[in-house]
Amino acid sequence: MGIRPGTEGASALKSRWDAVFRTKANEEMTIANDFDTPAGVEMIGDTLYIRIVPAITAQTLAGTSEGTSPTYHTGTITRVSDTPTFGYGAVELPDHLITRLGQADAAQLEAKYRSQLLAALDVQVDYDAGGLGPGISTVKGPGNFDKTQILDMQTSLATNAKDHYKAGQTECHLKYHPSQIKYVGNIAEFANANTRGGADNPNVKGVILKAWGMTFAETGNINLSAGNYWNMMFVRSFAVLAWNRKPFVKPAQDFELTKRILAECDFCTLEVFDEDAVAFKSA
Repeated sequence: MGIRPGTEGASALKSRWDAVFRTKANEEMTIANDFDTPAGVEMIGDTLYIRIVPAITAQTLAGTSEGTSPTYHTGTITRVSDTPTFGYGAVELPDHLITRLGQADAAQLEAKYRSQLLAALDVQVDYDAGGLGPGISTVKGPGNFDKTQILDMQTSLATNAKDHYKAGQTECHLKYHPSQIKYVGNIAEFANANTRGGADNPNVKGVILKAWGMTFAETGNINLSAGNYWNMMFVRSFAVLAWNRKPFVKPAQDFELTKRILAECDFCTLEVFDEDAVAFKSA
């Protein structure tokens, strides 16, 4: 009988460890990065206010009128507001873990945790942005995306957003859940929109990125409510993303027998013009 690796020879075998720490996947910031930025606002403070001047209805002056008693516009100036959300992530590495890892691995592990903390905050911000979906007044579906559904959304957006969305000039953004990739990618007219062979060609990228005046992006940060995903099509003026503090990793803190790594941000995502977005419910 030979020396078997699982029994007699087990103590002779060596194991090898990968030299790097690998990180679990995170969602990217896909929705909020196409929101508008409030003008002149470096910090939100306690509350962010956006002021809105109403549209005015033109009047007709009769040919027999002396023009001395015009009808004056009396619409109310409105505002929308939101308070910031403070997000954070924290990791604590005890000293007896760090010393046993060795300097190189300990430094690498800390760097990986820093990147994961920042990614977690990006997810929090973008998920908050996706949470605006169920509040959109114009809702399509439920169903799966096809050419007719997407063009119907675009039609409603052009109708409701008026001069905030000029077809052929203003870029709009479609954010959809990954479960809809197979339906969006199956729309031949969209898939062939870039047949000129550019880098964004679906036949090169394997996914539709731009077509018919729209950007396309899938994200798991789409809101799930009442059994439906609230996919969103919007123009930039639909909402704003504002900060008191952008995602930031603080210097590592030595506390008792540990090293603490903390990251934080303070932000708000605020809907400004409901009419500048359309929601589509998918299963």
